[in-house]
Amino acid sequence: MTHIFFGSVMLCCGVLQLWPWLRNNHPRVHRWTGRTYVVTAIPTGVAALVTSQFPMAGPSQQVANTFLATLFLLFTVLGFRAARQRRFKDHREWMYRSYAMAFSIITNRFWGVVLIMIFVPDVMTGADIGPEDATFASAAAASAWVSWIVNLLIAEWIIHRRPRRRADRAGAARRRADRAERQASASRSVERQTPVSSSSGIATVPPSKATS
Repeated sequence: MTHIFFGSVMLCCGVLQLWPWLRNNHPRVHRWTGRTYVVTAIPTGVAALVTSQFPMAGPSQQVANTFLATLFLLFTVLGFRAARQRRFKDHREWMYRSYAMAFSIITNRFWGVVLIMIFVPDVMTGADIGPEDATFASAAAASAWVSWIVNLLIAEWIIHRRPRRRADRAGAARRRADRAERQASASRSVERQTPVSSSSGIATVPPSKATS
């Protein structure tokens, strides 16, 4: 019950944390939902460590869920520490990883169904097969691994993709600024070199030309 209650609050706060509009326009709300996420993540992770030791699908599932809970707690603590030290880039990266691990409870439902359909297709025909079946247990254990490994890979892809996109945008902005500066410089050069007609109809030249 501790795991379910705190985990539900944590997942809702995590969604708000990943909302860029909220972070940019309401930083105070972002900070408080982030603190709530961390406060609820600690008991959620500790409870997950406890429940991991009583698997329904054998030792493989036990190891997978223990790794999941341990990494989830580690990523959350590192993300909170980075925020306290005002290392916000590191903070965002660690919290992406933290929420990827937390969201595995959702993706596990998807992967569990997919893997059971693949490895235990008789379930779809109404066969009486439960966790005591070796193939069913293997599919459930595989789902425990895949659910957080795939999430973590996606998080790493997002983390390492975003800086390149920002760098490309920054580079494009610099190139546009350089072109604008060159055009402005060329325009000023032309203006200095072009004679200006006076109101009397007599062309005047810049002082540098007149004295030469």
